[in-house]
Amino acid sequence: MASYKNIVVLAVAAVVVFLVLFAAYRPTASHPVFNSTYYVLNQHIPELLSGARSVGLIFGQNSSGSVVLYFLNPYDGANYTAANINSTVVNMINNGSLQLIVLPNSALYAPTGNSTAINSVDNNFMALDLCLYHVNKSAALNYMLWFENTTATKGPAIGNVTYSQLAQQLSKYGVNASTINITQCKNELATMTTNSSQLESKALTWAGDNLVEIPPTPVVLVAINVQRSLAVLNEYTVGYLPPLLTTLHNLATQTPLYYSSG
Repeated sequence: MASYKNIVVLAVAAVVVFLVLFAAYRPTASHPVFNSTYYVLNQHIPELLSGARSVGLIFGQNSSGSVVLYFLNPYDGANYTAANINSTVVNMINNGSLQLIVLPNSALYAPTGNSTAINSVDNNFMALDLCLYHVNKSAALNYMLWFENTTATKGPAIGNVTYSQLAQQLSKYGVNASTINITQCKNELATMTTNSSQLESKALTWAGDNLVEIPPTPVVLVAINVQRSLAVLNEYTVGYLPPLLTTLHNLATQTPLYYSSG
């Protein structure tokens, strides 16, 4: 009987401890939480890092505690750039706490306007940004922000921007467009896009069959907390992308405890 009572006491104590811990660590309104657009990829961190670093434009140090793989669609991305790559993120890159790896998306996408013209402008921009990256990485990041801000302002009219206008902007970063080999950069970009698409497909496969997947931009970014070995895929769902800083905050403050086939 005494043994039975001891078991009951221990069981009650365990429940109390659980409730206390749950109350202490449960998410609150001021504490961002993971939602259905996140999928855990913890088991694939080495492959994600090596794959991205072999194909992407790398901003920041490999020793950074957090890494973001940004599958960039310049036109579509303009809608959420301000919430993702902003001054806070740039400061994190500069102070060594964040590494941003930009990868060409597997398919450029323009939901409105002349898709052919917009995709042509996007490709010209990305090739020029790649050329600039080889000269000055910091300038390449600023050029990227300039383009997405311009896209956000112009909307579908971005399709009217000429190659000359894109190239002229390089002079503000101390680079004469006439000195770069745009053909070489376009060829390099094509190879990067192919390799990026393969990594994107792997990430989707690792995330499992429960993705909503809205082609051609099902994956927008993957955030990794290297120090805690946590990685989440952030799916672009129904036109909404949870802010990057929210994702990074979650990775830094809590361990995801939900389904993942990865």
